[in-house]
Amino acid sequence: VYTIPAFYDGDGEGGLDGNVWKARFSPDEAGTWTYLTSSDESSLDVLSGSFQVSSNAGCQSTLSNGLPNFTCTGRLEYVGEHYLQFHNGDYWLKGGANEPEDFLVPGVNAGFSSKQAAVDFLANKGINSIYLMLDNIDGDRKNIWPWVGDTQAEAKINHERFDVARLAEWEDIFEMIQQRGLVLHIVFEDDSAWTGFNRQMYYREMVARFSHFNGLFWNLAEEYNEVYSANQMKSYAQILNDLDAYDHPLTVHQQGGLTNWEPFLGDSNFDLTSLQTSSEPQNNAAADWFKKVEDAGRTIPVAFDESTRLLNAAERDKFRHIAWSIYTGGANYEAYTRLGSAGFQEYGQVFADIGRARIFLSRLDFQKMSPANDLLTSGGGYVLAEMGETYLVYLHAGGSIKLVLGDDENKYDPIWFNPRDGDIIEIGQVYGGGELEFNAPDANDWVLLLRVDQSTRPEICLLYTSP
Repeated sequence: VYTIPAFYDGDGEGGLDGNVWKARFSPDEAGTWTYLTSSDESSLDVLSGSFQVSSNAGCQSTLSNGLPNFTCTGRLEYVGEHYLQFHNGDYWLKGGANEPEDFLVPGVNAGFSSKQAAVDFLANKGINSIYLMLDNIDGDRKNIWPWVGDTQAEAKINHERFDVARLAEWEDIFEMIQQRGLVLHIVFEDDSAWTGFNRQMYYREMVARFSHFNGLFWNLAEEYNEVYSANQMKSYAQILNDLDAYDHPLTVHQQGGLTNWEPFLGDSNFDLTSLQTSSEPQNNAAADWFKKVEDAGRTIPVAFDESTRLLNAAERDKFRHIAWSIYTGGANYEAYTRLGSAGFQEYGQVFADIGRARIFLSRLDFQKMSPANDLLTSGGGYVLAEMGETYLVYLHAGGSIKLVLGDDENKYDPIWFNPRDGDIIEIGQVYGGGELEFNAPDANDWVLLLRVDQSTRPEICLLYTSP
């Protein structure tokens, strides 16, 4: 049973005046569904009916661009682990784009002739999420809001009247993004922005209109602590979660030290982090928070959404170092870019590096791996490992490392992976136990991957004796 808020849609064609009401529903099972309406408006009350939902059996969960097909994967969900998971069981590792925040504004196309072309560009680079601001009145760019009004002043007056034409355009944009396999990172309000709106009504309208999308998570506010207290954010999270029948993952973004996010640890209303940091790289912070969320009694995914200062496109190596430092710390990453007139294209190599890293990790059982830098006895690098199965080491400046794999007798097939172009260099098999030394091909950054050879795994015998 789902309780879904409906919304007023004017004349159904973008006109504000009309008699059209809609409810958008996303079923999670095949079969016959029935519905019954409840409203304090008599003409909308106690309407009923049924509809058929067909099975998605045989549906391909991956699009041709390698990103998820949300029709087949089902909803992206919080499952009490270090990563979000789709309803079909696939885990999701984020490699997202954080700018432009005002992508929903007409004409803001990140350097392309259309939003579709911009999203296609990201998808083809392997980027799998995009940051989308819904309201920045009195915020950074002051050019987007869901209410009726061509100016900020008009929107403030009309904050209980929604621009149905504008929201229909947002629906089309969200649908286009979903069709290309990118998750919607939807942010309700900008940092230091106007707070005088009807919050309950605003949340209800956004949930009614957009919660039917499968690949979506909510973000209450950017840099919340510039305006709100942690307790206020907790109360707002409760409002939103009460409205959202699908329990989409929810987060909030902090400004300043990471301690400003700590009040939400262990809170059942917050399903992942949205961390801003000034340090570069962030492996120590990622590994620390990997453990911190466990210690809080409610494991959630760790995500860095504004990592370090704004980097320009020429700092490709820095971006790549940051991305791998976060991934090997067991966390998710969203690139914080300074887009110029060339938009996304200027950062094409940066996005390709991030996509390459995310795809490489996604081909492993990354959800079973944990930060394990203590396995390095010498050399510079970051380690992510599933003990006795898979070991991944990122060396940001090449060199020599010594790695301890434990006391197992497994045989491993190590390779060097070039994070700059995807080339692979095979090394030759090695055995676990003791200390192993590896030398990177050159002084650039490299990824060392060791995976157990299944054919040589030691045989385990189970002996059963009668009582």
